[in-house]
Amino acid sequence: MSKHALFVSVCSCVCLLACNSSVEFPPAADSQVSAKDLAAYDLENPTKIIQAFEKTLQALPAYSCKLRTVIHLKTDDMDKRMVSDYLVQIEQPRRWAIVKQSGMIGGTSVSDGRHVTSYIPMLQRYAVEDLPEDGLVRSLVTGPAETMGMMGPAALASLFLGHGLADWMLDGVNKSEHLGSDLIDGVECQHYRYSRKEGTPWELWVQVGEQVLIRKFQMQPEAPEAGEAMQEMSLGMQLEFAEWDTAAKFLEADFAFDPPAGANKVEDLLGGVGEPQPHRLIGQQAPTFEVQSLVGDPFKLADHLGQKIIVLDFWATWCSPCTAALPGLARVSKQFEGQDVLVYAVNQGEEAEVVQRFLSKAELELSVLLDFQGSIGEMYAVDGIPMTAVIGKDKRVQVVHVGFSQGMEKKLSREIGQLLRGEDLAARTAGEAEDQRTDGG
Repeated sequence: MSKHALFVSVCSCVCLLACNSSVEFPPAADSQVSAKDLAAYDLENPTKIIQAFEKTLQALPAYSCKLRTVIHLKTDDMDKRMVSDYLVQIEQPRRWAIVKQSGMIGGTSVSDGRHVTSYIPMLQRYAVEDLPEDGLVRSLVTGPAETMGMMGPAALASLFLGHGLADWMLDGVNKSEHLGSDLIDGVECQHYRYSRKEGTPWELWVQVGEQVLIRKFQMQPEAPEAGEAMQEMSLGMQLEFAEWDTAAKFLEADFAFDPPAGANKVEDLLGGVGEPQPHRLIGQQAPTFEVQSLVGDPFKLADHLGQKIIVLDFWATWCSPCTAALPGLARVSKQFEGQDVLVYAVNQGEEAEVVQRFLSKAELELSVLLDFQGSIGEMYAVDGIPMTAVIGKDKRVQVVHVGFSQGMEKKLSREIGQLLRGEDLAARTAGEAEDQRTDGG
């Protein structure tokens, strides 16, 4: 990979690197947090100050601010900074406009309370989805990592609404300290440092008054220890928040998306853009295996090959995109109940008690296979989860999906229907890949 390609790739995802994106987000609160609750913050406690910031956002009926992201990538032969500017407008509980105003990396997300529009200027593409009546938070923080990376801060609307922000920021933090105060644009801000068990430490500057407001976030790799060789690449990121208006008033037009000239409306925001080659198992005979189910029954894939369409969804309870996909998988399983379709959630490496506890809490009904050693995952070349493999009645792997997106349930249902009608999706995928290679040539 060229250094330039590496830079673009890193920058497109860096806004998600500050915290662990695998954190499970809690449900959206049913009511606003009372402003009087904010009096409980403690300037000396770095954890509580982040919790107070989350409560501030939840308590504000509406607010706006400007956000600048600064990404600094340095290698032996390259030293680059990339700056993007956003306007953030939030109206609780379901309207927002996180608009990229300048810069190469990042996108725009706008909700009018009923529909969410996501726009990636680099691709000149936008997509519109219905905003669910429930499950608001989950719907805003899941999706393919590539989409979230290219959208930047606009992919994290739920955090700007104040839902799950503290858990997200503090995940993995094992040490924190108050470093005193500094001036930012003439405003006194409290300065904190947070260290993690794994990953780069980060610092925070917080303005404390009637509200608790973040003014700057900074993540900078630590200098190497004495005698340690200098690393090939260092990556730093800074988020700067300015012009907070905590009593903002908005018009309907502020939450309406007006497509820029030349922008194309699409169903799949990244469909056909930089897509990887088809999974190497597509069109191949499905590897067979024997394993136990969650309830202790033996399962032999060979007993069903050639008779049923078989869906294998590889997942784990700690993987947020995986668990976000499971309700849709359960609905697909129910939809084809009584037909020649079997749907299995193949858990990767977890004990039965852990899986059962998760399913009970989530109120999910799924047939689960336990891949304790990950051997089935290896057979099916699972490089990342979630991954869904669909095996046709011809015993071949017809479809493979890696990652999760909001349209996955509908796509999987459509593909199963096509396979029931005898269509060869593997051949179609191979043909499309060949056309793409020909066009590219």
